[in-house]
Amino acid sequence: SRFLYRIRYQLFFGTIIAVILAVYFSSFIPKIYNVTTTLFTGITSKVSVDDMSARTDWVASTNAHENIINIAKAKGTLETISVKLLAQHLVYGDPEKNNRYISSANYLRLIRIVHKPVLDLVDRNSFDKTLENLINYRKEVEGNFVYDIFNWDTKYYGYNYLSKIQIVRKGSSDMLDISFQADDPGIATKTLIFLNEELAKRYE
Repeated sequence: SRFLYRIRYQLFFGTIIAVILAVYFSSFIPKIYNVTTTLFTGITSKVSVDDMSARTDWVASTNAHENIINIAKAKGTLETISVKLLAQHLVYGDPEKNNRYISSANYLRLIRIVHKPVLDLVDRNSFDKTLENLINYRKEVEGNFVYDIFNWDTKYYGYNYLSKIQIVRKGSSDMLDISFQADDPGIATKTLIFLNEELAKRYE
């Protein structure tokens, strides 16, 4: 129409301004990385011509999968993941650049809150030794950093944060879909890797 033709420049520049504003404001929104993995449990249901037997197998399989899900979301499992993440970040974190474990920004934030006695436990040449030191240092008392970082509402390491791990069985199959979100791709990925390791230990 004539009206749209007359205001075509306003529309054009208005659109440009809107796009620039959208890009500007979206730059303040942290990216969220969704990491997924599929776990094959190997819990197979026997096929039987006996309806009662088949029913029993189905119930047993369902219960077994629910048990795995409960173990994955158990507080003890998540606490193990928490201390492993902490050890890994303290060993491999780099204040100068991002890496596959943790971003430099998140590493610097972590270092600022870690107590000096905990930093003294870090062996930058050995994840296993550092993990062992942190586990031995941990005591169930308030003020113990390794204990507190899991039991407080701490990003990446706290129970409330790690309990957001999602685990869903794919129908009646032997597959469990596991997913987790974080604004740090390294942390999101390693969280699920550590979870898979813990489940494998329970069922090896």
